[in-house]
Amino acid sequence: MGSVKRVRLMWRSSGVIAIGIIFLLTMRIWPAVGHNGCAVKFASQSVRLVEPNDYPLPVLWAKSPCLDSLGGWLGGRVALASGNAVLAGQYLTAAQAQTPTNPLLLADTLVALSQAEQYHETITLFAQTAGNSASQLPRVREAVAWAFLSLGDWKQAHGLLPEHLLPLYYLWQSEGSLVDYATMQNVTVSRVDAHDSRLTMATAEILPELVSQGIWSADLAAQVHDFVAWQHGLARPLPLSLAKPPTDWTAYGLTEDDFGENMLPHSQFAGVQGGRPQGWQFGNYVAPPDDGRFIGGLDGSTVRLMGLGEVRPIAGFMALVGQPSEGTGSYFLLLESEQPYYISGWYATATVGELASIYVGTQSAVALDESLHATDGQWRWISFSICGLPSEAGRAQVVFRLQSTGSLWLDNWSVQPVLNPTQPCIRL
Repeated sequence: MGSVKRVRLMWRSSGVIAIGIIFLLTMRIWPAVGHNGCAVKFASQSVRLVEPNDYPLPVLWAKSPCLDSLGGWLGGRVALASGNAVLAGQYLTAAQAQTPTNPLLLADTLVALSQAEQYHETITLFAQTAGNSASQLPRVREAVAWAFLSLGDWKQAHGLLPEHLLPLYYLWQSEGSLVDYATMQNVTVSRVDAHDSRLTMATAEILPELVSQGIWSADLAAQVHDFVAWQHGLARPLPLSLAKPPTDWTAYGLTEDDFGENMLPHSQFAGVQGGRPQGWQFGNYVAPPDDGRFIGGLDGSTVRLMGLGEVRPIAGFMALVGQPSEGTGSYFLLLESEQPYYISGWYATATVGELASIYVGTQSAVALDESLHATDGQWRWISFSICGLPSEAGRAQVVFRLQSTGSLWLDNWSVQPVLNPTQPCIRL
C-alpha cells in the first residue's frame, strides 16, 4: 500500500490559489441569491488563504458577515483551491450541517474530507447521506473509495469502483480471486484512469508489480504508463520539427508556387472546443468489449488517438473526423472533379503496426484511403496526390483512423489544389 502513502505526500505538497474560482463564485453565484456585498467581502478575506498556516481554524468563517451555508461553501471551495484541504473540510462540514440535503455541497464536503485524509469522517458522512444523489457522482465515489483504500478496506473500495484496477488489484492480492485476475487483464480507459488523480497516480505505481506477477506484459505496462503521463501532464509530447523536409517536385515539373492555399480548416489542431480540436471531433466506431479502449485528445501542440490494451488489431476504429463548416450543413471540403490535389502532413505512431490510415471522401465516393505506415515513435512527413470527386458526390470529409491498440499523433496537415499540373492526378 506504499503507493497510496506516496500519493498522500504529493497532495500535501500541492497548493496554489485559484483566484478565478473566487471571482466566478462571487460574481455568478452570489448575485443570484442577493448576497453581493457579503460575497465580495468574504472573497477578499479568503484570498489570504494563500498562506493557510495562518488559519489553523476557520477564522474567516467566524469573522465573515456570511454566516450561512452559502458563505461557508464559498470559503471551503476557496480553501480547497488553495490546497488547504483541512481548512476546506472545516468550512464545508459546517456549511453542510446547515444545508444537509444539497447534493453539490455534500459532494464538495466529501471530496474535501477525503483530500484532508480524514477518512473515517469521510466514510461516516457518506454512510449517513447514502440516499443523497451526490453518492452517485463519480468524483464522490472516487474520493470515498480512496478513503476505504487508505484504511485497507479493499471490498468497500471495489464496491464503489468495480471497474477500476487499483481496488481490484488489492482485492485480488488479499483474496486471490481467479475471476478478478482475469478481469485485471482486460484493460480499458475507465480501468486505469479516474477524476481523482490520487487513484490514477497510485495505479501507475503498481504497474511494476503487475508485470513482476505476470498479470501484465511489460509492453502493456509501458503503454498504460504512457497513457497516464499523457492524461496528467507528466511527460512532454514527442518533439516535432515544423519545417518540411526537401521535396523534389521538379521531377513532376512543379514548384512550391504551383500549390494553392490550404483548404483544410483548423489544420494545425490549435484551437480547443469542448475538449477537442476546433473543427474536429473524435469518433469511436467499436463494439463492446473494445469500445472502452480508445481515447482521443490534444497532446501538447499535437492531436493524439490512443487504443489501450495488449497490442492487437481491433474490429472497428477510433477516428479524428473533420466537421462541416459552420452554417453550411454540408461537409467542408469541395474537391472539384478531375482537379489534382496535394495532401501532406506530419504523423507519428507507436505500436500500431500498419493499422493507422487517412481517408478523404464522402459516403459514396473515395478520393484517398491510404495507410500511415508505422514510424516507431518518430515523426514522419507524408504526401499524396489525389483527384477531385464528381460534383454529385458532394463535399468530402477528412478522417484519420486508428484500428488497433497503440498511438497515432497528427499535426500540420494540408489539402492544396495543384494550380499548374503537368498531368492530372499525379502521386508525389
